[in-house]
Amino acid sequence: MFVGGHVALDLVNTVAWRLDPARREERLPDDDALRRWAEAAGFTVAPDGGVAEVREAAHQVLEPLSTVPDGDVAEEGELREAAHQAPEPPSTVRDGCVAEVRELREAAHRVLEPGGGVAEVRELREAAHRVLEPLATGAEPGDVEPLRRLIVGALARAEVVSVVPLEWRIPLHGTRDLRDALALETWRLLQFEDLTRLRRCADDGCGWLFLDRSRNGSRRWCSSADCGNRERARRHYHRARR
Repeated sequence: MFVGGHVALDLVNTVAWRLDPARREERLPDDDALRRWAEAAGFTVAPDGGVAEVREAAHQVLEPLSTVPDGDVAEEGELREAAHQAPEPPSTVRDGCVAEVRELREAAHRVLEPGGGVAEVRELREAAHRVLEPLATGAEPGDVEPLRRLIVGALARAEVVSVVPLEWRIPLHGTRDLRDALALETWRLLQFEDLTRLRRCADDGCGWLFLDRSRNGSRRWCSSADCGNRERARRHYHRARR
């Protein structure tokens, strides 16, 4: 259910009944659930899981090697001697190659490491909750460093798709990219939204967060049809017993 008024809050709300240990429910139990949630939230995740990204990164690193002739320097000794006599490449060339190899390594890691991106997204979710939940209840935020680190890391990977207005984007080659995409959304929430409108559902066990966009700022429930209805039913029940 998307009731937060912002995708970063909807992410935090993927734990149902957060304040009630007996009913607490994880809505992102695995990578398939994460993909379904992300698509419902409006993200388009590449179906190949990032294979195309790895292929392109590998091409960028390996393509220059294809210019070495197969027959001209065929003997191992000749190759070694040619390498020994070759001038040292400029540092900018070496640094560029290192950067490309690192990019290939990270792209392959995101695709090949088992488990998909769900653990990383849950890490972001809990870091965001430690900051946002106190803001919603008038308390001081908890440890902000984990969230700061994740946002800075996402900005380092982001592409600039527009300068005026400035717009960042994380290409979604697979579910492993969702943590960085959602970290950017969390940054946008903190940077651009009126956080004096941030609320926590008034139900004692719910714990969901939302932006109160009502005209008079009187919204109390994550959903009037859900937690609000239960509260009204409880009040009716107690009145009927008097």
